[in-house]
Amino acid sequence: MIRSFSILSLAWVLGIGAAACARPEPPTPLKPLSDADLGGTQWLAETEKSLEKDFKGIDPPQPRETWEVGSEAVYSVRIEGRGEPMVRLVHFILKSKSLAGIQTVRINPAGPAENPGKVFDIRDPGEKPGELVVKDWSYPAEADGSHERTETITSGSVAVWLGLHDEQGQRLESHYALLPEAHLREGLAAYCEWAEMTEPPQGESSAPSRAFLQAQAALYSFGAVANASPVALPLMKQILPRSKQFGIWLFGKPTIEFEIGEPMPETRELPALAIGRKAWQLPLTISMDGQQTLQCRMTITPPDSPFDLCAGIVAFEGRLIDHPKRRFQMHLIAAKRADGQPTSMKSE
Repeated sequence: MIRSFSILSLAWVLGIGAAACARPEPPTPLKPLSDADLGGTQWLAETEKSLEKDFKGIDPPQPRETWEVGSEAVYSVRIEGRGEPMVRLVHFILKSKSLAGIQTVRINPAGPAENPGKVFDIRDPGEKPGELVVKDWSYPAEADGSHERTETITSGSVAVWLGLHDEQGQRLESHYALLPEAHLREGLAAYCEWAEMTEPPQGESSAPSRAFLQAQAALYSFGAVANASPVALPLMKQILPRSKQFGIWLFGKPTIEFEIGEPMPETRELPALAIGRKAWQLPLTISMDGQQTLQCRMTITPPDSPFDLCAGIVAFEGRLIDHPKRRFQMHLIAAKRADGQPTSMKSE
């Protein structure tokens, strides 16, 4: 079974609401992706050999109710199809707990805040001064994929540092961003857990709808972050066809539709999955302006710490439908809890 919904991918970034569009005819089902379609994962071992220990290692998962400032996650990304394969590392560091009640995040501020109770300051000598305006993530989602009923899904924010590195670990780009804390901890794994049930438990008839809406909101918000990220954009440009890049540059608001397949148990031995850890493989097709563009699959595990920082996504892989040799793999190779040393402070 396929579940689909449509959004405006840049709506949150531009400060406008997500809008539904007329649903096209159901697309022709695609053959499920195989490891051979994506080129295999042998490259991961070679990449890890060249990395410093800071870019490797997975801490044992533990349930946690609070965010741990200083927690980290690192993905290794390989893109093929345009000349020599390109390998990059994407590095996340959590820089705040929940920003509830905070209006502004200041990076390396020059002076004290005028309204200290509404400001969160981050001291980072390696970054330029800047500010992030904190706002709740709000997404009017289609309830169960129906245009006739919507429900608004909201989330607060946490602040993160994002870095893009070459395959030796040398930094190429970095910036600060806000991520939706609720979607990191609830969206995709909750949907996988619900979807694998044969029937909802008695007395929880709203659970299927809520799980589906959380998945919608999670994909929407993660896409919004990527669309505005100097770390993600260079990777997206290597993957997307130039015609789509030109359309985004010219019109700015392509209609994006996600078609989610049914999750299935993940049986591969991936770097981030200890033997026996539960995980799902989630098929995902991304269409742009009504045309199927990317065929993907995600590997999702319950977002216990330290997987909460990356929403439980331990792999994200795919290829262009019209150019199947242009493909990408993104694998989690490091996820670590904080060592207890503070990396940021709230203005007093």
